[in-house]
Amino acid sequence: MFVGRESELIKLEKMYSTNEFQFAVIYGRRRVGKTTLIREFLKNKESLLYVSLEGTQKENLIGLSRVVSKNDSIVYDSFESLFNAIDKMLETNQKIVLTIDEYPYLAESYPPISSIIQKHIDLCWKDTFNKLGYKAKINTHTTSYIN
Repeated sequence: MFVGRESELIKLEKMYSTNEFQFAVIYGRRRVGKTTLIREFLKNKESLLYVSLEGTQKENLIGLSRVVSKNDSIVYDSFESLFNAIDKMLETNQKIVLTIDEYPYLAESYPPISSIIQKHIDLCWKDTFNKLGYKAKINTHTTSYIN
């Protein structure tokens, strides 16, 4: 059962319903329901959900590759090629939501990841006006902090 995050869910749904690029960062203390909120939002939507590992660059590349390719045997050779594959997905006019949960783990394992994502947002995604999750895309990153 989902309770207590209706206003945040409504905000995400409004973002999703636009025909413009959207980017949401969901952050807060640990164990307050961020991932539950995201999972509720993603119901009945085409989405790519990756939970980053507190591990190596390679482990995160393998994990995110499996999510993006929807195939456990496909691993991209770099994060750049992985995000190029997402660019191609956006050309299909399908709405896709990309979610990277526990983003700080990914960023720690591979510091250039934020600039790679920024590049793809600026050059490929923000001007995509079709029905693809990323487009009216919502890119959600979740972060926990200890207060």
